[in-house]
Amino acid sequence: MQKTFLSAFALCALVAAGPAHASMIGINATVEGVNQGSFLSDFGPFSEIVSAGPPEFIVDLESGDPTRDYFLNINIEDSSILISLTRNVGVSGLTADYDLLFSGLEWFDVPGSTIADVVIAQNTTGAPVSVSNLGANGFTLTIGDMQISAGIEELISLNIVPNHNVPLPASILLLSFGLAGLAVGRRSPLSSRRPHRLGD
Repeated sequence: MQKTFLSAFALCALVAAGPAHASMIGINATVEGVNQGSFLSDFGPFSEIVSAGPPEFIVDLESGDPTRDYFLNINIEDSSILISLTRNVGVSGLTADYDLLFSGLEWFDVPGSTIADVVIAQNTTGAPVSVSNLGANGFTLTIGDMQISAGIEELISLNIVPNHNVPLPASILLLSFGLAGLAVGRRSPLSSRRPHRLGD
């Protein structure tokens, strides 16, 4: 009975010590916009605490001309970033590259985690989009020439791939308990063994 209990405890501890759900919710992320020759304005750097709700960053890229408002919304989620571009009036777009510089990106529940890759999962803008300057906790997203009509929302979705090399402290503790339970479960104390008798 005791051995069965210890084995079950060890199994549960080993399962619990497996990969945890990684999330960027709760981190302090920073975004900066750099114009490479288009009519849009630079912005930032802006920093916000990532929450499971509305976009963290809402930027008017044409604040000097309210009749041509060009809005950029950036929503950071568990392990992804959703960028939307909209216009209020008319048809216009980028005439040169526009860079978005992301930094401070990590996984809140995995201390020491870094970015392994950034994958462009969706791009409805029709513009060339590329990722460069990939670092441990940031990267640059470059958006090229495109046209956006009033009332149309164009989307760019990025999947942020983590490089989890640092285990959670709780996982290490649970793993230790699990291994200890397996070790104890394999040992049978001499006092608990039933003596072997001839004729049994």
